[in-house]
Amino acid sequence: MCKPIGLAVGFVAITWLTQLLFALEVRAEAETNVDVAIQRSVPYLEREGLAWIEKRQCVSCHQVPFMLWGLNAAHSAGFDVDKASLAKHADWSLTWQSWQNPKNASESDEASTAKGNVDTMYFLLLGRADYEKDAIKADQKANLQRLIVANQQPDGSFKPGGQLPKQRRPLVETTQVATMWALLALPPREDDSDRSEARRKALEFLEKELTPASTEWVVARLLLDHQLGDAKAAGRMKTLLEAQNEDGGWGWLPNEQSDAFGTGLALYALSQVDKQEHVDAIGRAQRFLTSSQDDDGSWPVPGTKKTAQGKPRPTSTYWGTAWAVIGLCETR
Repeated sequence: MCKPIGLAVGFVAITWLTQLLFALEVRAEAETNVDVAIQRSVPYLEREGLAWIEKRQCVSCHQVPFMLWGLNAAHSAGFDVDKASLAKHADWSLTWQSWQNPKNASESDEASTAKGNVDTMYFLLLGRADYEKDAIKADQKANLQRLIVANQQPDGSFKPGGQLPKQRRPLVETTQVATMWALLALPPREDDSDRSEARRKALEFLEKELTPASTEWVVARLLLDHQLGDAKAAGRMKTLLEAQNEDGGWGWLPNEQSDAFGTGLALYALSQVDKQEHVDAIGRAQRFLTSSQDDDGSWPVPGTKKTAQGKPRPTSTYWGTAWAVIGLCETR
């Protein structure tokens, strides 16, 4: 009687070990694919980001901040990045003169330039906040945060600038998203009465719930609820996970095909909120990205502006590729 039992136990053990080894091999392959995708994207982010700087000579609300955020994430994760160029352009991006066409610099000042660059400032802050290798000096950080607070609208919102008001979603949603990103870049600080008041007014503005049209709204609201310790974060997470497509990705707009913009945003949110609880969703999203990347390291992304009519555009492709790199780096 003992022999059959012993053989059965041995068979079960071998089967379990075989399954474990297979799972480890699959995981190792997935990790390798993620690393390859990230490293392939770094030259693209560097090349196209620097081309923008050379041609436009300004930071913009999307191009340079996300070049810096994506490269900071890759550098922090141990990937090969041109550190000298990264440091140079990170410093350059913090001067208000760099937030506009240099032809206009002599006719403007910091206050007037900051008024149209709130999005630029909060993305510059968020793109460097978590990376010690590229920490903003305390006075630079405080100045950016002061300028953001100074440009709050009377109703408590933060006005989206540049191309953002022309996006393929209601303007009120774009305004809420801008306000949420601003709050994420202005974490609570009890010894700063101006910031505390700005946060109170912004949260009051955000009390009016809406049915979101974009994955970005769900992500920004989830991150903000997490920052606040709000129990609503669990519901936002459920909404985000339910919007994951069968191919593992998310669209920037949930009712559209998966793209790198929406998927990178979702991965970033999952990395910041209970990452260990969502391993399956993360793995599926990673596989979508590693299987859909172009040879040049980018991911084609439909334009977010109404005039783009859902067709890929260079700006959205760069923006989405940066988000994909951020999401992959944060969840690898």
